[in-house]
Amino acid sequence: MATQAAGGHGNNWAFCRYAVFYAVGFKYAEYQQAEDRIHRIGQTGKVLYTDIYAPKGIDSRIASAIAAKGGAVAAFKADVDKIKANRKQRVADLVARL
Repeated sequence: MATQAAGGHGNNWAFCRYAVFYAVGFKYAEYQQAEDRIHRIGQTGKVLYTDIYAPKGIDSRIASAIAAKGGAVAAFKADVDKIKANRKQRVADLVARL
């Protein structure tokens, strides 16, 4: 068990099958990095992630912000994949749409 920041930097958690985030912050990159630390070479199974937060107040605002940032990242990745698949478009077009 570690904080999100500590769990996301310099550690290899590939032996874990469960991850519980109980003190999530607004930094999506730290959240994603903490998840990615579990998916390293040597991870052979599925991982169950659990976020513990209060349904009201700052915790719910943080959860909403993380979800929105994750959605933005997923949308950006989907756009990049479309560009790769369709060589006629250029990355400059994607940047111009931002």
